[in-house]
Amino acid sequence: MKQSHRFRELDGLRGVAILLVLIGHFSATYPVYFPSGPIPPFSIYFGGMGVQLFFMISGYVILMSALRQGSAVRYLVNRAIRLYPAYWVALAISSLIIATVGIEYKTITVPQVLVNATMFQRFLFVENVDDVYWTLAIEWQFYLLLFALLLWKKKHLTENTVLKAAVAWAFIGFIICVWAGPGENLPMLQKLAVWAIVAEHAPLFGLGIACFIFAASRDFSWYVPYFAVLAIANCWLRTSVHYAVVMILLVAIFIAVTYIRNIAVLRSGPLHFFGRISYSLYLTHNVLGVVVLHHVWLSTGNYWVGFCAGILSSTAVAWILHVAVEQKLTRTIKHKLLNGIR
Repeated sequence: MKQSHRFRELDGLRGVAILLVLIGHFSATYPVYFPSGPIPPFSIYFGGMGVQLFFMISGYVILMSALRQGSAVRYLVNRAIRLYPAYWVALAISSLIIATVGIEYKTITVPQVLVNATMFQRFLFVENVDDVYWTLAIEWQFYLLLFALLLWKKKHLTENTVLKAAVAWAFIGFIICVWAGPGENLPMLQKLAVWAIVAEHAPLFGLGIACFIFAASRDFSWYVPYFAVLAIANCWLRTSVHYAVVMILLVAIFIAVTYIRNIAVLRSGPLHFFGRISYSLYLTHNVLGVVVLHHVWLSTGNYWVGFCAGILSSTAVAWILHVAVEQKLTRTIKHKLLNGIR
């Protein structure tokens, strides 16, 4: 079902996702960045699962974009304009911070930064400048799948075609997850298969697609529980039952939001604000925010002062990046580049 108005609750849901990620990085993964530093008073190990919520949202909104753009080239250029300018600015900021202020466990090189500028460093086996960049290659794999479908259908892409492709993709991903098993230290063949197919995360994009097609009209479809069950099963197979329980909650929240829609706490207020700047905040918080947290904590002796300083600094920079680059610069680039593409 095509929709023309902005689904404001999804912005609020992005706010939930980015705050989960941010709190997880400011607590559970802080000792990874600064192993000789003090230990945070709490650890939210499942905070990184906010990324899974982002993938569900991407499945929902990117199908909407692909159907609206029509042209395969126009769609792909639109995605690139949306992602790269803010990413390049954030990459420059993070690289400068790491090279000057420093993060205890990480060093970077100029060639590494240049490869990172492509967003495809994962497939070139080059380390991320900022650890959060791993998700961007996965997003691009999803975009390229839709690009291939648009090329194949030559401007006649239908929701049914995308849904069938997503069903097959998610099932293949599930089979690979069964074969690969848990953990990141997989044999090379299994690792390449998991990466190439986006095996663990394919059902999350599929769930977003299914909810876009069926939820707005409140239609029930077995596609929704199909993708939901596979998403939970893949999480269990690749991580643990504890993370799978969190995934059940995230999947339930996503389905509820897309079907209920009119949820005041997501439509406006803090969650909506954080959702609107979530891309820029995702790109900046993990280096800038954690470094500020670390140094303020050491200088004041109070974790919570450092925690608040990390949130405020990364939020301020993200807001500036969102307004100056995501909105103003991106709008200018789109106007110049997309007008000539049909």
